Amino acid sequence: MRVDAAPIAARESLADQFALFGLVSCCTSLLYRVRPPVTPVPGDADRLVATDHTACMSDALVARPPCVVCGQAAAHVELVPPGQEPSGWSLMSADERATFTRWRGLSLDRWLLLFRSVGDKPLDCWSVGEREMARIRAGFTEPYRFELVETAGFYDDAGMCGPCQAFYCTSHWNISIDSARCPHNHFKSLNPYYRD
Repeated sequence: MRVDAAPIAARESLADQFALFGLVSCCTSLLYRVRPPVTPVPGDADRLVATDHTACMSDALVARPPCVVCGQAAAHVELVPPGQEPSGWSLMSADERATFTRWRGLSLDRWLLLFRSVGDKPLDCWSVGEREMARIRAGFTEPYRFELVETAGFYDDAGMCGPCQAFYCTSHWNISIDSARCPHNHFKSLNPYYRD
């Protein structure tokens, strides 16, 4: 059946469904950004570590700032253009690929953000707009500065300690239920509703 042969009511209904779908995608994205930290999964953070810490392909951004103590990735921050797979796709777990695929299905024409940092939580994924992408790009351009990383909007500042001006991996943060302390005993809230 041709698209223009469909009744007008059916076309409006389909348009309404897509509008609602976009709204649901946006609201779900906000929920993912503010959810509390989850139980750490040991050994999960090292799988997406590459030799270069920031790589740009076309307009994509992949940042894996190294821990100043051991050199392993302290965070994984990646902006994935519409229609592309993330870097390290073959190294992702089945659950992480499913999460990405689900978000890609919800946001075909949107950029997606992949994110993991303090706590070895699973890789998060959500769609991002132009303003959010600009903040993330500014925050994760080397040399890293806490003032810019903080404006990217991650409640745990992607594992960067402000007083130290340094990133630490999960192994080097002393993590409690909703907070952490760096090797120099500086406090960091891991509660999305409380900023230090």
